[in-house]
Amino acid sequence: AILELLNNSSDKEFRALLPQILDMDNFYNWQIHSLLAGSHHQNFWHNMRWHFNNRSGKFQILPWDVLGEETPSTDVNYNPLVSRILSVPEFLHERNRRLWGYVADESNTTDDLRFFDETFNNARDAFLADRKKRFSNVEFVAESQKLREIMIRNREILKENLSFSRV
Repeated sequence: AILELLNNSSDKEFRALLPQILDMDNFYNWQIHSLLAGSHHQNFWHNMRWHFNNRSGKFQILPWDVLGEETPSTDVNYNPLVSRILSVPEFLHERNRRLWGYVADESNTTDDLRFFDETFNNARDAFLADRKKRFSNVEFVAESQKLREIMIRNREILKENLSFSRV
């Protein structure tokens, strides 16, 4: 149904029917999560994971294989479904409104960094003790710190991008 809607519907049909088959709250949360992580790796063809929620009767997108990279922009064309959804002004505005609410609230940054640090500290000893891991201990610690810095920088980039619009 989503493929049919994506590929063979008019803009009017797409706007009207998409919220009937895709959980839009889930979509906005998933997309914002992807932007914060800087992950354009969850593209439509091989890294999107779908779940059909029998209770709501709608599809949901699950975060999967999220790569932490510095994101250059809020709107990179990496996924045909995301691009089509965000081509609808109402959907784009709602995504931007929710994203702004998140990045503008500094307590979210504090909470996210606290969670990151607690998770790292809780898992660090197990990772460091693993003798069969792919990366050295030094690489593991350095990569973890790099991902933490990416989280901080992506928030700033997204905030700067959105400050130019009238969210």
